[in-house]
Amino acid sequence: MNIAIRGFCVRVLYRTFSVCATIYMACATICVKSILVTPMAGTPTNTDEKTQAKPLTLSPPSPLARKRSLKGVYEYYVGKKNGLDIWIVNGPFVRRKITTEFVYGGSDRVYNFIPEGEIWIDSSTEPVEAQFTIEHELTERKLMTDRGLSYDEAHKLAGEEEQKARDKNQALIEEKERETPRVPFSLSESRRLSEGSPLE
Repeated sequence: MNIAIRGFCVRVLYRTFSVCATIYMACATICVKSILVTPMAGTPTNTDEKTQAKPLTLSPPSPLARKRSLKGVYEYYVGKKNGLDIWIVNGPFVRRKITTEFVYGGSDRVYNFIPEGEIWIDSSTEPVEAQFTIEHELTERKLMTDRGLSYDEAHKLAGEEEQKARDKNQALIEEKERETPRVPFSLSESRRLSEGSPLE
């Protein structure tokens, strides 16, 4: 078989598989949701709102199950701040094995799988961004814990504080660049420039 035709067939099969997998996951999600909120056939139902059964909710995993499920998550211990342990965690692993909603970072007040007293920072976050993410998560958690704000309210206020920190950092960078004298740029005498170098 021609290589081009073989490659085309492989791409078609891959796309077909991807579409089928997506449809399967969507159907499975719908089925699980309907099982959790719909009474089984033959089960008596009450129309009275006060006595109507609430949708079934899944209980959180036991501490033992939680410990087993977090194997492979932790990558680097940043340290303790405001009494909280800050960890760099394997973000792609968390998204693949636990939830796709984990981006940048999170705390134990937002995600039930993060152990008490911990803040996680996504390993995919650039080092420059990590400092702002840490401050965001600390502020958000404090607002939720101390002031009883909802996640949405705390997230919005933490975002505003994060923006102030970014603006302050940018101002420091600009001030440093203004104050830093120009420096001569050349190679040491022991190194020779290659032919056609733009530095000559």
